Amino acid sequence: MSPTKILSLLVLLSINGVAFSYPPPPKSKVKTLAQYTKEDIIERLIGKWEVEKTNNPGLLPGYTFNFEKNGNYHHAAPMGNAAQGTYEIVDGKLKCTLVGGLSDTDTFFKKLTFDEMEVENDQKIMMILKKVK
Repeated sequence: MSPTKILSLLVLLSINGVAFSYPPPPKSKVKTLAQYTKEDIIERLIGKWEVEKTNNPGLLPGYTFNFEKNGNYHHAAPMGNAAQGTYEIVDGKLKCTLVGGLSDTDTFFKKLTFDEMEVENDQKIMMILKKVK
């Protein structure tokens, strides 16, 4: 078939409403926070995080949290005070217990990526943290 005939055929098909389309793009494989499994959360949580913003007067920007894969965590204030404890993920929430048994309220993840975390507890205390590289 000559190029002129092919072009004529394409024009005729387009005039009659026949459309050429490509297959739809693949659906995104990015999970939403609600779809994260316990393992997804832990994978993103592991590492050192620094508080950038909070409405908790006892935690200043610069305060750090270091979450380990074995369920331990450490946190330290910029002026040197430090504490440690354990954490667990229960029903998609972060539950921390300091050495000595003092337990925090359940903390809800509002945002969690490999680089950013935003959390809020049931008392509306919030923190925005960035992963320390």
